[in-house]
Amino acid sequence: MEQNPIIAEVRKNRESLLARFDNDLDKLYAHIKDREKKSKVKLRNFRRKKGLKSGE
Repeated sequence: MEQNPIIAEVRKNRESLLARFDNDLDKLYAHIKDREKKSKVKLRNFRRKKGLKSGE
């Protein structure tokens, strides 16, 4: 089966990013959360609030 070049690029970038954080997802997550706090862009949480039904 021929390898999809887009999938290969995504996997390469994922490996490169994780290598920057010693393959530790907790370190990567902490880095992302730190960048979110420092960002001037307002972030949106799309989680549904408890007790609300779809369409409310």
